[in-house]
Amino acid sequence: MKPQFSTICPSFSTRRCRWIRLNCLLCRIVRLTGQLLIVAAVLFALTGVADAGVASSGLASSSPRFQAHDAAFWAQQLSSTNRTAQRQAQEQLRAGGESAVPMLARLLGADREPLRRQALDMICELGAPVTPTLVALLSDENANAREYAARALGRLAPDSPKVVTALAKALEDPNTKVVWSAAFSLAAYRERAASATEALARTLATSDSLGRTYAGDALAAIGPKATAAIPTLVKALGDPDAGVRRAAATAIGCIGPPAAIPATDQLIISFVRGDPYVRIAAATALGAIGPAASNALPALRAALDDPTVRTEAELAVSKIAARGAGTPVNHASPSQTNSKPSALALPVIRPGEWPMLGGHPDRNAASPNANPPTTWNPETGENILWQARLGNQTYAAPVVASGFVFVGTDNGEPRDVSDPREEGVLMAFAANTGRFLWQDIAPYILNNGLFNFLQPQTTSTPLVEFDRLYYVTAQAQLRCLYIPSPAERRLGTSSRTNAPIAEPAPQIIWELDLGTELGVYPHEAPNCSVVGIGDLLMVCTGNGVDSTHTGIPAPRAPSFIGVEKRTGRVVWQVVGPSPRVLHGQWSSPSVGRVGDRTLAFFGGGDGWLYALDPLTGHEQWRFDGNPKAAVYRPSSDIPGVTNRNSIIACPVFHAGRVYLTMGEDPTHGDGMSRLFAIAADGSGDITTTGRVWEYADLHRTICTPIIHDGLIYVGDNYGQVHCVDLETGKRVWVHDQMSRIWGCMALVGDRLYVGDEGGTMVVYRAGRKMEILGKIDMPGPLYGSPAVAGDTLFLATSSQLFAIRQKRQGTAGGRGF
Repeated sequence: MKPQFSTICPSFSTRRCRWIRLNCLLCRIVRLTGQLLIVAAVLFALTGVADAGVASSGLASSSPRFQAHDAAFWAQQLSSTNRTAQRQAQEQLRAGGESAVPMLARLLGADREPLRRQALDMICELGAPVTPTLVALLSDENANAREYAARALGRLAPDSPKVVTALAKALEDPNTKVVWSAAFSLAAYRERAASATEALARTLATSDSLGRTYAGDALAAIGPKATAAIPTLVKALGDPDAGVRRAAATAIGCIGPPAAIPATDQLIISFVRGDPYVRIAAATALGAIGPAASNALPALRAALDDPTVRTEAELAVSKIAARGAGTPVNHASPSQTNSKPSALALPVIRPGEWPMLGGHPDRNAASPNANPPTTWNPETGENILWQARLGNQTYAAPVVASGFVFVGTDNGEPRDVSDPREEGVLMAFAANTGRFLWQDIAPYILNNGLFNFLQPQTTSTPLVEFDRLYYVTAQAQLRCLYIPSPAERRLGTSSRTNAPIAEPAPQIIWELDLGTELGVYPHEAPNCSVVGIGDLLMVCTGNGVDSTHTGIPAPRAPSFIGVEKRTGRVVWQVVGPSPRVLHGQWSSPSVGRVGDRTLAFFGGGDGWLYALDPLTGHEQWRFDGNPKAAVYRPSSDIPGVTNRNSIIACPVFHAGRVYLTMGEDPTHGDGMSRLFAIAADGSGDITTTGRVWEYADLHRTICTPIIHDGLIYVGDNYGQVHCVDLETGKRVWVHDQMSRIWGCMALVGDRLYVGDEGGTMVVYRAGRKMEILGKIDMPGPLYGSPAVAGDTLFLATSSQLFAIRQKRQGTAGGRGF
C-alpha cells in the first residue's frame, strides 16, 4: 500500500503545483519523508520490532551496557519475532555470566512480562553471586524490578540473613505484587525466615486478602519458630476470606504446642463451621496440638463419616487420644472384590475418532493411516474446513467422537451473554461444520479457599465413550455427561455470534467433587484427562501444594482414584505421592497390557511413576525419575544443584515398556531433564532394575512423547524437538524450533506435527533424517495436542479451533460458523 500524501500537500497529486511544479520544497520534503518511512517500515519488520513493544518497555535510555549494547537493544532482541535473533540473544546473555548481571537486573524492570520472565530465568541460573544485586533491586524505584527481584530471591533462597531482612522490609511496599512476591519468597526460607515473623504477622492485618494468605502460608513454612504470630493467627481464623482462614489454621498447626494451645477453641469453631479446606486445616492443627486439645474430640468423632475431613479427623483423634498416628493409605470399597477380570477390557476406538487425550489409552498420539495436509493458511482459508471461536486461553486438547468435537477453554468470549463470569467451559461443536452446539460450565465456587488459586480454564481433555463424556472441571469436579445423539439434538447457534445458546447443555449423569467429597486440594489446574478400563475410570486428583508452594494442605488426600463409570462411586483411592508432592499433580494416566496383567500408569507429583492394579489400586511397582541427590527448586539450573523434576506429560505404554519424560511448569524455566524407557513387568522399586535406558540431553518437558517405526519423538520447554532411537536411547536428530513446546504434537501417517508457544506448526517427515515439510503460522499459541479424525486435523490455538483438511482444487476455504 502506497503512502497517501494528499492530506499534507493538497496539490501533490494534481498535474500542476500551485508554486513551482516538481520543485516545490514542501513536495520534496514529503517525497523524502515518504521514502524514509517506507525504509523504516521495512527495517522495522525485518528486525521483528513490530511485536516487541520496546517503545513502551521503559528501557529506551537505560544503562548499563552489555557487549556495547544498551537495555533497549537487548529488550528488542529478546522480544524479536525473528526466532534466531531471540535465541542468539538468550545464549549471549547466558554466556556472559556475572558480567551480564547488571543487564539482566535492568531487564527485570521491563514493562512487558515476557521480558521479565526471560530475565528472571537467566539471572536465577547464575545462583548465589547475584544475591547482592537482587537485594539492591528491592529498593529500586521500578515496581517491576522490585517484584521480580523478590521472586528471584525466593527461587534461589540463598543462605543469607540479609536477604530475609530485605524481604521482610519489602512486605511494607506500597505495591501489592511486591508484597505478594516477598511473602511468597520468605516461605521458601522456611525456619530461616524466623526473623520475619513479626513483619508477616503485620501483613496478616492488611486489606489485601491474597497478601494475607501468602503471609499465613509463609508463617506455616517457618513453623515452631513463628510462635510470636499466634495471637494474630488466632484472629485470622475469623477472617472473611476462606483462603486466609485455611492458611492461619495451617500455620497454627505447624507451630504446634505449647504456643498453639490457646487457639484450640477457635480451631474447634473453624472445624465445625468452616469451609472444606478450613476444616481440613483445623483438624490437622488440632491433631498437632495433641492431648491438650481433648475438648475437640466430640466434634472430630462426629465427623468420622464425613468424606471431606474423615482422614484428617481420624488422625487428629488418634493423636489427641495418644493412640499413635496410624493413617490408612488406601480406602477401598468392598465392591472391588466383586470385580471380574473381564471388567478390565481396554476400550475399542472406532475408526475416524479421537475420543481421548492422545487418541488411545496408551497415550501414543500416532494415527498411521490418516492423511491431513502439510500446508494450510488460516488467513486465506487454504485447506481450512472451518474455524470457530473459543475463549481467550485454551490449554486443553480437542477430541472427536460421535460427530462432535469437544474442547475445554475459558469464558473469555461468552456464548451465553447473560453469563460473563470467569469460569471453566467445555464446548461442543459439530465436527463436519464447526457449528457451536452447547457448553458445560463450572463457575467459581466462592469463598472455599481456592478462589485465588484455581485457573478459570477447563484444562482437562475429555474422554468420550459412546453417549457418555467424562472430564474434570476447572473446579475439580469429575463429571459424567450424557451426550445426545444427532436425532435428539436441536440446531445450535453460530460460533461467530454471542447469541444466547439455543441448545441446552447436556444432562449431568453424576458428579464427584474431588475437594468437598475427598478432601483434595488441587493446585492451579485440576486437569486430569481420565482414561477408562472396562467399568472403571482412572483419575489423578490433582492434589498439590499451598499458595506459597511450601506446604501441602491435604497430605493424606488421595492422589489417584478408581471410579465406577456408571455411578461415579469411588471404588478405591490411593494417597500415593500426596505427602511428597513437589508442586501439582498434572499428569494423566495411561493403561496397557503387560503379560497377563492390565496396569494403569500414574505419573506422581513427587517425580515417581506408579503402576497400579486398576481393580484395586494396589501398587505393582514404582520408578523414580530423578537422581537420589536431586532437590526440588522451581527455577532452572542453579550451579551445583541437581533439580528434582515432576511428571507432567503422560507416561506412554508401548510393547511392554513405559516411556517417561520429566518436567516442570514451563514458567519455572527450562532446566535439564530426562527421557526414560522402563520395562513394565517388574515389581517393587524398579528404579534400577526396570531402567532400559535414559536420554539425558532433554530439557524439562510437559510434552507427551510419540513412538513410531523404531523412533520416539518429544519436544521440550526449550523449544527443541528430539528424535531418539527406541531401542538404544541414542539421539538420532534434534531440531530447535526456538519457541517453547507444551503438548502440541501428533504423528499422522509419516508426518510429525509439532506446534509451539510462538504459534508455529512445524511439519516434519517422520524418520531418521530430519526433514521439514512445512511451517504454518497460526494466529495464537499452540498448547494442546491436535486430534485426528479421518483425514481431518483438529487443532486449537489459545482462542480458536480449526478443522484442517486437504481441499480439492477450486474449493473455497471455510471461515467457520
